[in-house]
Amino acid sequence: MRTAEHTLADLVDLDRLQRVCDDLWAAGGIGTAILDPTGAILVSAGWQDICKEFHRVHKDTLKGCLESDTRISQRLVDGLDAPEHYAYQCANGLWDVAFPLVIDGAHLANLFTGQFFYDDDQVDVAAFRERAQRLGFDEPAYLEALARVPVLSHERVAQTISFLADFVGMLADLGLSALRRDQDRATLRESEERYRGLTEDMPVFISAFLPDGTLTYVNAALAAMVGSISEAMIGRSFFTMLGPDDVEVVRAKLAALSPANPVETHEHSQVGPDGRRSWQQWTDRAFFDEQARPVRYQAVGQDITERKLAEEALRQNQLRYETFINATDDMAFLKDDELRYVIVNAANAAYFGRSVEETVGQTDADLMPAEAAVRCRHSDMDARESHGVVLSHEEVDGRTYETRKFPVVLADDRVGVGGYVRDITERKQAEERLAAAAGQWRQTFDAMSDSVALFDREGRVLRCNVATTALTGRSFDEILGRRCFEVFHGATAFHPDCPQLRALDSGRTETSAMEQDGHWLRFTFQPLTDEGGRVSGGVHVITDVSELKHAEQGLLESLVTQQTITEGVIAALARTVEVRDPYTAGHQRRVSQLGAAMALHMGLGEERAEGVRVAGMLHDVGKITIPAEILSKPGRLTTMEFELIKGHAQAGFEILQTIHFPWLVAAMTLQHHERQDGSGYPAGLRGDEILPEARILAVADVVEAMASHRPYRAALGVAAALEEVHAGAGTRYEAFAVAACERVFAQGFVFTES
Repeated sequence: MRTAEHTLADLVDLDRLQRVCDDLWAAGGIGTAILDPTGAILVSAGWQDICKEFHRVHKDTLKGCLESDTRISQRLVDGLDAPEHYAYQCANGLWDVAFPLVIDGAHLANLFTGQFFYDDDQVDVAAFRERAQRLGFDEPAYLEALARVPVLSHERVAQTISFLADFVGMLADLGLSALRRDQDRATLRESEERYRGLTEDMPVFISAFLPDGTLTYVNAALAAMVGSISEAMIGRSFFTMLGPDDVEVVRAKLAALSPANPVETHEHSQVGPDGRRSWQQWTDRAFFDEQARPVRYQAVGQDITERKLAEEALRQNQLRYETFINATDDMAFLKDDELRYVIVNAANAAYFGRSVEETVGQTDADLMPAEAAVRCRHSDMDARESHGVVLSHEEVDGRTYETRKFPVVLADDRVGVGGYVRDITERKQAEERLAAAAGQWRQTFDAMSDSVALFDREGRVLRCNVATTALTGRSFDEILGRRCFEVFHGATAFHPDCPQLRALDSGRTETSAMEQDGHWLRFTFQPLTDEGGRVSGGVHVITDVSELKHAEQGLLESLVTQQTITEGVIAALARTVEVRDPYTAGHQRRVSQLGAAMALHMGLGEERAEGVRVAGMLHDVGKITIPAEILSKPGRLTTMEFELIKGHAQAGFEILQTIHFPWLVAAMTLQHHERQDGSGYPAGLRGDEILPEARILAVADVVEAMASHRPYRAALGVAAALEEVHAGAGTRYEAFAVAACERVFAQGFVFTES
């Protein structure tokens, strides 16, 4: 997918596209929105009120909308190379369909349509009602908005998707033709024909007619609705399709249209050829000439019979279920003063194996066994006399029921009984399983070898396992409720290194270790927080780590021994060179001192600075391969002698590469005579080809050599040495390393003999 060089607005008249989308919504109930890839809305029409005024207003339901938007958008991004739609049911229960709009290989926009139900969806009106109550929506308005959501068949949705897929393709073609209008008139004509073909496939009614009503176009769907064919209807009057009561109404609506308000929408019914009445929603658009006179009209309609029937059914359901008594699985009832049922819900009637109508007017003696009826009558009387709620539990046919009964004052001060009966069998079973699980948890808790205890914020022990009693030598009664420092340390205050104190401040898990009674113990405190995020206590774990501590001590001693040996080897190698070259005695040690100080100043850290120090101690070890008389020659070296001297870097590398250092000591030794501009040796490396540590050693080596005595000259001093490297900063020597060297000396660095 290539990068877009234009926007959809550059290629398509968005105002006109908005009008088309408005017409599609008004006539066909097809809500659409077109968004650019950044999410900016370019065109939108027909979003359902339940989304606009409710779901996208409240933060809880908005979260579901945004999750759906994100998921759909990501699907489009992931599948842009596949020109297909994506249908998705949002978290609030409505369906959406999305299409990518690609023009000339560039992704310019996404077209969304949706907010409908399939005709085989089980729309849980009670759930929507509960949502309205829970979120504080205007319940009647919310349910009315729900009723306006289109209910479409899968075939209808498939037709709409097919249409919109072609519609998106049409937009792509129109946009592409806008780019190539001068070169590609044939493509424009093809797109126009395709649009005309689309109108034939659309699941809506489309017609065009002149101001006098003469039809100039009728699509197949409209012709079929009136029992005709498109060709036979051309030339007939548009108004002959209307019922007698609707003709003048529609004429008046058309006459009221103007260039400022060219669109009107209305609903009307008509009786078809089969004698059945159907409902349509029509959107009429007028087109005007320059004198604001109407020249033609376009009418787009949609059969809304199913919606009308659904609205009526929903209204009936709302009347039937608007009371909460049928929104619960509990059995609910109201008895009069003679203890006859006057109100029962469906659940209660079903329990008796009767309908609601068959149950009302009956007594318990008419509906249940005599013994059960007597018990119910006694509890009814208790409720009437108690002036409050009477709670009871009964076992019936292996199930457990919880009954709440209460007195209800009726007309004429008569007192009846109201109540709810809930089947709590599953709850009782769950409580029993929970109790069993708690016992299993206790067994697992006590099987832990570590001491585990639950503390409150003040360190009081709320719960502990058996291992805690074994560790402290106290019983549960002696532990629970007491402060942790009393139980575990026999103290009167918190230990200074107490992990709980640190966790109260940090809010994180804290750990400490200490020796107690000949054992090393690790104390871990995992804080627990309340709903406000405040540490309310925590879990305290004590682990005996004595064996681990002993092993750690042995390892530390071994490490110290190994480090001592390594330092001895380094010193021995350095001493070997100094024995052969007494005039440079201490040179490697002083380069090591300066190089390490520079590395720290440059921010390399202590570990890398230690590598520089070791490499500095050994950087001239290769000189043991050079004849001593050349090393100590007081006069100028010959070319051959200098070439032999230059070989010491390679020789040092070959000696040191066989020793395993944690740093690149051999490589630093090999490169310490390389120069930034490639003038060094042995490989003539440049810039970043040279290790950073080797660049440091190069500067330190030159400064120390010039500042110290040599067989062929007297010491030149630090000032002259610094002047030399400063002059070569950025060419022969790395500028950063030179600056670090200068700052080190400026801050008081001096060579030492130790």
